[in-house]
Amino acid sequence: RAQGSGQIWRAQISERMSGLGLRPRTEPPSSIKCLEAGSCLPIGGYSVVASVPPLKNAKDGKDVILVVTRLDSDGFFRDSTPAVNHRMSGLITMLSVSRALKHFFQGLSDDEYGHPVAFMALSGEDFGKLGSDRIMREWVATEASRLPGLAGRKVRAMIELGPLGFAPSYTGDAAPTLFVHGRHATRMLDRLEAIPSTFDYKVTVDRGVQEVSESSESTFEHLQSPNYEYAYISENPDGPLDEMSGTHLDAGIHRALNKERIENAVHVIANLVRSMTTEDTQASAPPTDMEAVKSTVFALEQCLGNEEIGLRRCPL
Repeated sequence: RAQGSGQIWRAQISERMSGLGLRPRTEPPSSIKCLEAGSCLPIGGYSVVASVPPLKNAKDGKDVILVVTRLDSDGFFRDSTPAVNHRMSGLITMLSVSRALKHFFQGLSDDEYGHPVAFMALSGEDFGKLGSDRIMREWVATEASRLPGLAGRKVRAMIELGPLGFAPSYTGDAAPTLFVHGRHATRMLDRLEAIPSTFDYKVTVDRGVQEVSESSESTFEHLQSPNYEYAYISENPDGPLDEMSGTHLDAGIHRALNKERIENAVHVIANLVRSMTTEDTQASAPPTDMEAVKSTVFALEQCLGNEEIGLRRCPL
């Protein structure tokens, strides 16, 4: 780390928070005092990036597919303010997609990867896109990058996951409808409909809106390849289903997740990622491992969906 870079980063966060009118309301600010006052802000924490296959550099010249979700809500201390339906549902879905594709990925040689996949869980996105901004800084770093496997690559596609897996009482439908948002929604829908096994599960897919207010896409706009595609996938047709979504009141027992609905969403999204990884529009490779998905969704829902456990103690 360059001398003084830590101080510079903290100063930039402080400046960003000040610009949003979100400076700590305790003096001096501390975690103990802000917990007591109920005024903790989402500064701190880490975004997480994992790639398949593991990427050490960009010498192969392959563009990357991003699968992105948000890690936190407007609460800093996740153990105290989990955002189950809005944030944790996307995280559970993304982790389950990676598990569903585990055997598929293991069966590919490096040459068979048309595009490697990077799974990203972003922290602080609701406050000036702090998470994606930090990743972008490392991605385009001219000196030593903390993300050497991504630095120098272009983005072939970005699949962003919003709220998924709502209990039926919050949507009024027994089976979920996944809405594909963004300016490339039609193209992504065509991809999904071309995959024979997309509709093997109780799920429908429909077109959403062109502009998504909480998307992180704009952060990576300068990295888009010429054939770039984008999709924001959620159960929201055109916006949050209710005013609690993504806030510290979007929690546990009052807004339970539905494991079966998440499993169905995982199936569809895993098919999309798989087809784009190999540029196989028919996704003729072996089907996703849905038995592994069921066990993964169950374990993660019990952990990430339980406000008494919290993210730090979840055996991911």
